[in-house]
Amino acid sequence: MEIDALTGRVSSYVNPLKESQQDFIHGVFLERGNMLDAEVRRIVGEIETSNALIHSVNNLIAKSNIHQHSTMSYSQATWKVSGDEKSIALDHGYGISLQKDGNNNNTFIIEDGKGNQLVYNNQTLVPVPAGKAVDALEVGIPVMNNMTFVLSDGTELTFLPAEPDSAYNASSMSGGLADIQSIVISRGNQAMKIDNLTEESPNIIGPIVDPNTSPEDFTEAAHSIQANAIISGQNYSSLPSKVDTIKSEWMNYVDTLSNEGKEALKAKLVSEGMTLNWSASEALSFSGEYRNSDRSASLTENYSNNNNYKAFEGEEFDAFFTRILSASSSALVTTISQNNPAYDLGISGQSPAGKKAATKRGTADWEDLIYLNNRTMNSASLKATLPDFSYTKQIPNGDINHAFDTEVNDGHVLIESGGLHQWEYDGVLTKNIQTNNLNNPSQSISGYFARKQAFHNAVNSEHTSTGTFLTQEERDMLAKVLKVTYSDASGTGNLTGEEWESLQKSLEAARNNLTGSNQLQATQLQRALTSHNQNYDAISNSLSRIYTLLKDIVARM
Repeated sequence: MEIDALTGRVSSYVNPLKESQQDFIHGVFLERGNMLDAEVRRIVGEIETSNALIHSVNNLIAKSNIHQHSTMSYSQATWKVSGDEKSIALDHGYGISLQKDGNNNNTFIIEDGKGNQLVYNNQTLVPVPAGKAVDALEVGIPVMNNMTFVLSDGTELTFLPAEPDSAYNASSMSGGLADIQSIVISRGNQAMKIDNLTEESPNIIGPIVDPNTSPEDFTEAAHSIQANAIISGQNYSSLPSKVDTIKSEWMNYVDTLSNEGKEALKAKLVSEGMTLNWSASEALSFSGEYRNSDRSASLTENYSNNNNYKAFEGEEFDAFFTRILSASSSALVTTISQNNPAYDLGISGQSPAGKKAATKRGTADWEDLIYLNNRTMNSASLKATLPDFSYTKQIPNGDINHAFDTEVNDGHVLIESGGLHQWEYDGVLTKNIQTNNLNNPSQSISGYFARKQAFHNAVNSEHTSTGTFLTQEERDMLAKVLKVTYSDASGTGNLTGEEWESLQKSLEAARNNLTGSNQLQATQLQRALTSHNQNYDAISNSLSRIYTLLKDIVARM
């Protein structure tokens, strides 16, 4: 619809140029939308790949921990049984609670420090991620024969079933399920039993430590841990709230220590403390006014903050790390906030008459009105150095394994893979197990019935730390994807303790790099989504204009 310039009246003439212009604008937005959509999908794909690699690296670190620390030697029991014998506290945040189901049958829940669970119910062990619900048929592990679940710290839980209600029928894949009658829990020379789970009242025996040990001296060298707190695009004052991920890196190291080592480290932290070295980068933007023309500038400021912090007597690691992270990050924020960055907008000439400087920046002859618009963090990283420490640990004479463990058949062995909600069997996550259909060998089956077929046969085995090895897939990932070099004298992935220890250092460095990249990718995704949404709004507005023009055309037909 047009307005006649001479008469001022509304003209019925519809301008085709305006219609073509709207079509062109709409086409541009659509094309831009396709480009932004492809960018979002690319970043999401990279994040998924990064997450998968982080999971794989965590799994390898867990295997390394199992190999190195499952031969723990205790001078006294560290596991605790509650007074009502309804719960058991194991090492490193693991715990077991005994319960009754709706039919008054005994069940139990094993939980890790992050809230992931392994739930036993209806002759099935169900891995459950923290805060989520799952379908037992999709992820459940059927109880049919002896099974040993190995936690990431090397603790073994061997489940001993009673006789099944009915024999397994391979043709129909029915039957074969059994109730768990007993659990044997062992780590090194510490062990305990939970008996009579099929009876009214279970019986807990232990924990008991095999005293057949002798003392040996150990020394841990000073240990540095590098961690990032990426807060790109946020105000630097938010840094103290972003340090929890750093604390978890430190706790991972502490969890690898023996109890004797932990006590020795605590004593050294009280006497010598822990050195924290912050490195941070800050982006600043400015605007200025000179003879009514706006000018802008930006720069990056780098900061460092080096402090030593000591622990209090009796202070636990978690509390100590929380306290010093809060203190050190707050100190860094104070350093940044008190800094007066030097900047120069690059303006030359004489100061206009009557101008009064907002800051003391400019040339020797005049002062410009300059304003600091924004201060945001680019990145922040923290290097922590733990002191060296020495301790004496009890080493077993002869066989490391407790008699409770050696007396039973471990059966099928499953390895914790990044939490109690994921388990690996023969190099494959249990939820991904596939087997051939015995009724039709050309077909494969998956899900619960594939797991029944995988576990229906009794297996006679004894798990040891040397049973932890690198699969071919893991060796390919290390060599071709992560580009990590490592020693493998066997050539088959059966690494020695020293080889696992050396590999773990490279894995931890790779995990730090992947975590940093993952956080950066998340920031890139957020920006891409913002642009994508803005473009979508522009497309909607363009369509609205085209629709209005079409209505005008139809109204004049």
